[in-house]
Amino acid sequence: MFLFLFFLFLHISTIFSSIEIIKVRENVNVTITCHFNRIKSKIMMTDFFENNFSSENIILWYKDDTQVIGVNSISNNPKKYFLNQLNIYTYQLTIINVQLESSGLYRCQNFTAKEENHFQLHVIGMKKNFFFSLKIISFFF
Repeated sequence: MFLFLFFLFLHISTIFSSIEIIKVRENVNVTITCHFNRIKSKIMMTDFFENNFSSENIILWYKDDTQVIGVNSISNNPKKYFLNQLNIYTYQLTIINVQLESSGLYRCQNFTAKEENHFQLHVIGMKKNFFFSLKIISFFF
């Protein structure tokens, strides 16, 4: 038990440091870019030795453990999510018109290379200035 806790303690910073924090305001589009380094390394090694690498990757995007879209699949909300593949190891998820409920943990996962990336999206709401609104109203009376 002690060894497990010690191992976990040593690797806890690695686990949390792999989450990229993204802060945006409401009502904008945000694009999250996901790079798969294992695929890139595998391509370089395969090209060097064999020169025949298969580009069939199974890429899925999740928000809070619910799948939202995947390569060659239909989004569960096509007006909300758009996927773009830049090359064999770089994928982008665009979230259209983010709202407060768009906040959460996003994860892109490559089942082929057994690799994933994590992104924490924080949507910052627009604060309404009630004091300013009250001054405008009182100005007209």
